[in-house]
Amino acid sequence: MRVLMKKGTFVRQGATGNQSVTGVGFQGKVLICWHTRQTAVGSTSGLQAGFGFAVSSSQRFCCAYASDTAVAVSNTGKGSAAGIIRVFSDGTPTVDAAADFVSFDADGFTIDWTTDVTALAQIIHYVVLGGPGILNAFIGQFAGPAGTGETNFTGVGFKGNFFMQFNTNQTATGDEVNMVFGNGAAVSRFKRGCISGGEADGSDMTTRVERVYSNTTCLISYTNAGTARDNIADFVEFTDDGFDLNYSQTTTNAVLFWALVIQGGLWDIVPNYVGAPVNNTYAGRATPGMVPVGLMAITTGATTASDTEAADFDSVFGAGTIGPGVIEQGGTHLTSDNVINTDTDQSTETIRMIFRYNQDNTLNSSAKVVEDSARSDGFTLFWDDSGGASLHVVIVIGEEYWPGPPTSDGLTA
Repeated sequence: MRVLMKKGTFVRQGATGNQSVTGVGFQGKVLICWHTRQTAVGSTSGLQAGFGFAVSSSQRFCCAYASDTAVAVSNTGKGSAAGIIRVFSDGTPTVDAAADFVSFDADGFTIDWTTDVTALAQIIHYVVLGGPGILNAFIGQFAGPAGTGETNFTGVGFKGNFFMQFNTNQTATGDEVNMVFGNGAAVSRFKRGCISGGEADGSDMTTRVERVYSNTTCLISYTNAGTARDNIADFVEFTDDGFDLNYSQTTTNAVLFWALVIQGGLWDIVPNYVGAPVNNTYAGRATPGMVPVGLMAITTGATTASDTEAADFDSVFGAGTIGPGVIEQGGTHLTSDNVINTDTDQSTETIRMIFRYNQDNTLNSSAKVVEDSARSDGFTLFWDDSGGASLHVVIVIGEEYWPGPPTSDGLTA
């Protein structure tokens, strides 16, 4: 059955109240939003970012994180809430804007800005998934165990085939000092990956910030000190009412994570995709009969081996649709160097799916989805800049082979 994906952006309306986003082309079932605090594409100083999921007005969660630049003592923060968008203006952290999810509409979705302090014309990225191939979707808040071992998480209501999570190393929702953000996904115990990182607040040390990329786990959270992994869990399996994770480390008990579980569509994860400075094609058929419709990518820009910690916070999330047709892509890049005074930067793009900027705001590496690149055995990314063979977790969204072009209702002609 057809799976529909729309990658797009919208601009924060600059006032409280409902905002309708149109031009999606179908009524969605899953919404993913993420952002930096920027009004124009490119790179700028400072780090204020956020990430959120929604499937309904009662199932939605989001987070925000921030780190100030050019200060002798780090000022970092994080937060989480039941909503779709949360924006910090600094690392204190200070809430600049917040929005809740209202509804999916025939041609888009509606959100409600409950807070808007600065009326900033901020760029927000989104992915909407829909079509008859998406059978069920669930978003929930879960708390990790008090010890290591396999843990069964329930309450989903169905057996899924795609899992994605984000975390901030918190034991309760709300806003706190110390920046932490982790993001990961899984389709099976063999195909999963994640990134994580953190930066301590109130530190004048150069050993306050780290990051890690993993193709052997699906969830890592960082300690508030920003220099060590706190919770580590691998994906085991989907169950009839949820999923199982195997925890190998729980320094802090009951650490929250927010999970999106989807039933339907075909999914694949390439947990160790290596970027290259040439037109780079991944052609490893993992799901026979799968036709990709879109991609999402997670990376820290790491060039070292999986599960090897590195200095500096670095986080990239991007997405793109796959042809035939108009290619829609874009994403964000956040970085904080392990230096005093602090040096933080944020970047947003709408013509590249994967990219990283240097601290001087020059482009380090970038990859674009190639037009008309739909293929039954993989995908094509064109690397027009390369700062090294960095490692990425690439999520492939697909559907079964279909005999004709899609119509507006997601059926075949």
